[in-house]
Amino acid sequence: NNCMKIKHKNKLTTAFVVLSSISSYSIAQSSNEPGLKASIEASVAHDDNIFRVTDELAESDSYLQAIPEISFISALGKHRISLNYQGDYAKFSDVDSADYDDHLLTAKVDFDHNLRFSTRLEASYESEHLDPGSLDRIELGLTEYDQFDRTKFAIGGTYGRPGSIGRVFGEYRYTDTNYTNNGLDFLDNEADQFSLRFFLKVAPSTNVYIQTSYQDSDYSAFGSFTEIDNSYVRYRAGLSWSVTNLIDLDFSIGYQERDYDDASLLDIDGLAYNAEITWKLSERTTLEGSALREAQDSTTANVGGFLRTEFAAYIDHDLTDLLSVKVGLLLGEDDVVFASSSDSIREDERLSYEIGFDYKLRNNLALGVGYLHQERTSDVDVAEFDGDVFELTIKYDFKY
Repeated sequence: NNCMKIKHKNKLTTAFVVLSSISSYSIAQSSNEPGLKASIEASVAHDDNIFRVTDELAESDSYLQAIPEISFISALGKHRISLNYQGDYAKFSDVDSADYDDHLLTAKVDFDHNLRFSTRLEASYESEHLDPGSLDRIELGLTEYDQFDRTKFAIGGTYGRPGSIGRVFGEYRYTDTNYTNNGLDFLDNEADQFSLRFFLKVAPSTNVYIQTSYQDSDYSAFGSFTEIDNSYVRYRAGLSWSVTNLIDLDFSIGYQERDYDDASLLDIDGLAYNAEITWKLSERTTLEGSALREAQDSTTANVGGFLRTEFAAYIDHDLTDLLSVKVGLLLGEDDVVFASSSDSIREDERLSYEIGFDYKLRNNLALGVGYLHQERTSDVDVAEFDGDVFELTIKYDFKY
């Protein structure tokens, strides 16, 4: 339902750093079958704080939303070509300036060269808006959502098969991000990232791995804005465990270091971890969980970075063959660094929880109702907000 789409928007803030689960590195083992898939989701919702600001400045509004998605996969022998489009369109009842239309286009080509070697080419274009509740920036006078365009290109290769004792994966990724409104040109940036990961199979369903990644970010600040050009290095060791139709687990822990070129900005280093789990608890119940600790670039002018820690859990349970319920909880903390002093830190705590029900009218047609609550508390009063979203949704999957 749409509550989960809001979570997806939050994750856009981590797009400068690629923290992929193990499936992203198993290029040659895609189980997607060739064909065309499409769906359309439409909802009517009410949000009592559309710009995520303090209570006295909060604006409430109702809106209509449509989310079309279409994907196409074609086979060329052992190779795969996949194309995907997802849109997100919203029309607000009163605050017309809050309307948005988002687009995400992705193209991937998987080359299966031989029994041991495979490669992937990937390109994407995004035109998106950001949920203010997901940012470290305090924006009290918003009349429209922050919007950006982003292009990505990646090339990667894997030596070894999922069943091999050892595998090596390497990737280069280029990202170009340009903000298009609200005077955020100082956040425009280009980033180059290199990563290398080595897998070792220790049991039929268990892999351990080590990985290193390096990212160089070049910002286009101007005038009185401080450039936050930086390099980000991450070393980690991890464990992945996958049992078909039962559990998928990926957990890694290591060291991170984000160094800013400008000496007035405080570097961030120390512990880093990332975890994702999907667990089929029973025939009707699935648990999804995640954990994250990483240094991110700030979206606040003249501020370097902040340290984000986040834990999330979602339970999806089928009450009957037709009726399901999903409950979610997210807890997070942001330590925002303002200057080259460990005392110059704003601490924010983020909380969101949601509940939604879906009812299948047919195999490819479902109705949903959902509720989402988001809030941020801080040691700076103007950074605090809370908001509630109520929605009714209908989703239709086209069959081809």
